[in-house]
This record gives sequence, C-alpha cells and structure tokens, in this order.
Amino acid sequence: MGHMSEETGETGTGFVSRTGLSRVKNALLSANLLSNAIGVGVIIFLSATQGAPPEVGRLSRSVSVVFVPLAFLVPTVVSLFYERPLRRYWDAVYGKKPLSRNDMDRAHRRLLNEPYFLITVDMAMWLIAAGVYATVFHLSGIEGRFVVQALTYNLITGLITSTVAFFVLEFHLQRKVIPHAFPNGGLYLTSGTLRIRIRTRLTALFIAINLIPVSALLANVLSASPGHAVGALQFGMSMQALVFVGTAMWLTFFVSSNLTRPLHEIIRVLGYVRRGIFDERVKVTTNDEIGYTGDVINEMTQGLRERDFIKETFGKYVSAEIRDEILGGRISFDGEVRRVTVLFADLRDFTPMVERTDPKEVVGVLNGYSGKWRRRSASIMDWFSSI
Repeated sequence: MGHMSEETGETGTGFVSRTGLSRVKNALLSANLLSNAIGVGVIIFLSATQGAPPEVGRLSRSVSVVFVPLAFLVPTVVSLFYERPLRRYWDAVYGKKPLSRNDMDRAHRRLLNEPYFLITVDMAMWLIAAGVYATVFHLSGIEGRFVVQALTYNLITGLITSTVAFFVLEFHLQRKVIPHAFPNGGLYLTSGTLRIRIRTRLTALFIAINLIPVSALLANVLSASPGHAVGALQFGMSMQALVFVGTAMWLTFFVSSNLTRPLHEIIRVLGYVRRGIFDERVKVTTNDEIGYTGDVINEMTQGLRERDFIKETFGKYVSAEIRDEILGGRISFDGEVRRVTVLFADLRDFTPMVERTDPKEVVGVLNGYSGKWRRRSASIMDWFSSI
C-alpha cells in the first residue's frame, strides 16, 4: 500500500494498520531500550559474582534504585525529541498526506543517523554511571579496589552495550524500517548522513569480542586484593567469560546477518540478470558499500530494461540488421558508400483491398509479405556467399 506525495512526486510506503505503524515508529527506540536493559542485567550479574562485602552490595542497590530509572528515562525523552521529524513523517505516510521535500529529506537524515545518535546517548549514560557509582563508593569509604571495579565494570559494560545496541539497531533498521522509508533504495543519495563501512564494522566487532573482554579480565585480576580467595577470583572470571562468550555469539549473529542479507539480495537479482530478466530490483537497506552496489545494479537493470524495450520496439519498423547497426552506433550520419540491393514491390489491387479491409488485417498482410521477402532475400544472399 503506497501513497504519492503531491509536492515531491515520490512514492512512499503506507501501512496496513496502526499497529504496523506503531511497530515501525518505535522499532529503534524499543531495540535500544532492550539493549540497555541487557547491559544493566550484565553489570548486576557481574557485580553479584565478585564476592563483594555486603555493604558494597547494599550501597550499589541504593544507587541503582535512583540511577537506573533515570538512565532509561533520560535517553527515552532525548530519543523522542530527536525522532519528532521522523514521527511526523510516519504519520504523514500512514495518512497518505503530501510531504515537502525538506520534511522528507530531514526525516530520512534523522532515520539513517539515529543508530549513531542513540549509541552516543547510551555511551554518555554509561560514562555518567561509571562516575556516579565510583564517586558514591569513594565518598562512602568503600575499599579502593571496589571503586576501581565499579568504574571499570560500567565503562566496559557501556562499550559492549553500545556496540551491541548499534548492531541491533542496524538489524531492526534494515528489516523493519528502511523498506518503508526507502522503497526504491537510493540511501546513499541522502546528504548529511554518517556511513559506517564494512571495515569499521569488523573492527568494532573485533574490539567488542576480543579486546574488551581481555581488558575486563585483566582489570579483574589487577583490582583483586592480595588476600582475595583464588576460588572466588576464578569463579568471577569464569562468569565474566560466559557473559562475554554469549555476547560475542550474539554480536556475531547480528553482524553476519546485517552483512549477508543485502549480499544475498544482490546475488538473487544478479541471477535474474544472468538469465536475461531485468524486472527484479535489489532491495537496498544500507548506505554503505553494499547498499551503493545494490543501487548501481538497480540502475544497470533499468538501463538494460530500457535498452531491450527500445530494441524490441525499433525492430518492429526496420529489419533486425538495420536496427542492430543503428543501436550499435555503427551508422555514420555523414554518409557512406555501401553496396546494397533494393527491392521495389507493389501489391496488386492494394488500394481497393485497403478500402474494404480492417486496418489490423492490412498490417498483418504487409508484415507477412515483407517477412516472406526477407526470408527469400536472405536465402539468395546465402547462395551468393557460397559461390
């Protein structure tokens, strides 16, 4: 279901129900809240497995009661403010209302930049969390290693959560949102947007599943006191390792899915092109190298489709040989000398026949006559060539 903007002339994609509209509007916000909720769960789990004194646990819970709700409320309010142009765009799409070019471009920019905006907000909140917990612990006279531990856990969890959030957001963006906002592709044409390249994605994945876990384990060892029980330390590090392995598997799934889905789409369309079918289009959902490749393939198939249409249409008025010469650019407009054979023919009683015959039937007679002579002339030319 689509609509045509009266001001821009562009086709957008509507929604079957208000439920579908709500899912699209809130897809990124919901995914980001889920990622941060998992991050909060991770840090609570890690803190609980470190064998901290009871007073540290009580103080941590007291701070969490105040800080955690604010940590979710503030990003939500900021995100809703950021999404205002985008939500107006979705409402206009649902209501099939006209959109100005400026409003559409602004909404598209906000949409493509939203993952970067949200992970920036996420990382800022985790940095604040690290400062708040470490400061409260320090002012409360908590042992220094637990202050360092609180600071380290929040920073590391913030890095991992922000990385996971980005790939989760990208996953939902490609599958649930962009197909509605960019039904015809062309994401790379939207100016003022950030583009994350494939190399950057893989680098972020490497840091998230290798460097950050190793840094966390080293920080755990260095922050341990000399009298810290070896068994407790081993248990804590084992729990951390399980969390990091699970996170790595989750990240790998999202990164591989985000990369392979558009590649499979490109391969699907190229399979049709290989068979001479040019009606299929690549569903472009990214503005990186893969998305640009998909747009170029769509432009190529459109050109091939137009070429075939011209070739087929032009071939109805001239012979295939002349058509191919003209379309191949081998005809000189300055004139040239060629050895040709010209046949002048007349049909007996053609004028009376035209007067009493349906036009379609007349055209059929002429096509049959010209086809017969074309085949005969080809046979004669073949005979002369064989002499």
